[in-house]
Amino acid sequence: MPNIDVSFSDLSLVHTVCEARYDMAFLIFDRTGVVCMECKERYPEFKLIGASPASTSFVEGDYSFSLEQMAARVVIARSGHDVKEFGTRAKPFYEIVLRQLEVSVITRLGLRQLYCKLFPEPDGATAFIQGLKIEPELSDSMFGINSPSQELVLRWEAKQHGATLHLAPIPGGSMGPVIDVRQ
Repeated sequence: MPNIDVSFSDLSLVHTVCEARYDMAFLIFDRTGVVCMECKERYPEFKLIGASPASTSFVEGDYSFSLEQMAARVVIARSGHDVKEFGTRAKPFYEIVLRQLEVSVITRLGLRQLYCKLFPEPDGATAFIQGLKIEPELSDSMFGINSPSQELVLRWEAKQHGATLHLAPIPGGSMGPVIDVRQ
């Protein structure tokens, strides 16, 4: 099996999600409209997708925003997007939501980023994953697995923080490590 070198700089950021979770925000029933109006003023290309107290979502350019009774989320799925721009675009949304719903405690703040690497040959991603030699040698009697892994998931977790690295080939011969950082 050929040796394939990959560094973080070889990866392209294609997807970012930030989610803030909080306890029941009962004011969502009274203030969803106010949140939408403030967001419309802040985001010039605001386009409402759906609005109800249970779930409200809108898009603005390549960004999508959603609001629920116990969570608010911002997503961008565009190859090569800028992380600082993501933060700049997401910050006003969270300020509006937290202020209008009078959320004083965020119970979970999550950030998930999807990076991809395009390999020139169709089986390049699979060869790369198998070349890592991280998986244990399993016999046929263990879990009924006797072929090399096509996917690798590593999880690091502490009481308040965690990270997941997920390597898997996807159609087109690319590899997508998903990095999920919890706080």
